[in-house]
Amino acid sequence: PLLILTVLLLLSSALFLDLMLRKYIRPLRKISEQVSLVNPTNPSHRFEITGAAEIQQLCDRLNEGAAHYESLLNDIQGRVNTARAQSEEEKNILAAIMSELPEGVIVCNPEGQVLLYNNRAKHMVSGEGDSSHETSIRFIGLGRSVFEVFDENLMRHTIDQITEKLKKNETNVVYHFVSPGAENTLLRIEAVPVLDYRKHYTGLILILTDITQQ
Repeated sequence: PLLILTVLLLLSSALFLDLMLRKYIRPLRKISEQVSLVNPTNPSHRFEITGAAEIQQLCDRLNEGAAHYESLLNDIQGRVNTARAQSEEEKNILAAIMSELPEGVIVCNPEGQVLLYNNRAKHMVSGEGDSSHETSIRFIGLGRSVFEVFDENLMRHTIDQITEKLKKNETNVVYHFVSPGAENTLLRIEAVPVLDYRKHYTGLILILTDITQQ
């Protein structure tokens, strides 16, 4: 009887351990492995794991969280696309307005990269049909550095003067300087800072005027 009882206890223990392994331990291990699959590149992943009732409830809660996460991602992406479309539309409107201005206009970001310019600015800086070495150096284009268009030391001095005026809360933060243009012309550049809602420096607008005759 003692031997039979021992065998029965061992069998019961084995069955209990097998049940725990199939219903709890293995499903939990699968869940821990699949949690990392719910990410921005795969937000539609759902947990379909069989196990005990508690495991199924856990999967249901995780699936609800994953669905909410996917909905938030789609909402954020939709807002980003809308903002990008509005920004592109505003940029096109600004470019159309700039193209009609008699002055040359160049818009730069804080790092000095050219974001926008009109044909008048291109003509005043690079000239027309001039393939000289000087013109190739001063070629203006989107993404290029404005320090390649105008003297870098002069441009950095201009930015320093503007930021210093902003720190002092001066009302007139516009700065002017003179630079040679294309085809032996002389340009007067008006540097106007672009400010955000906190009045922090976020870019620069350069307005070019040909003062060769003057």
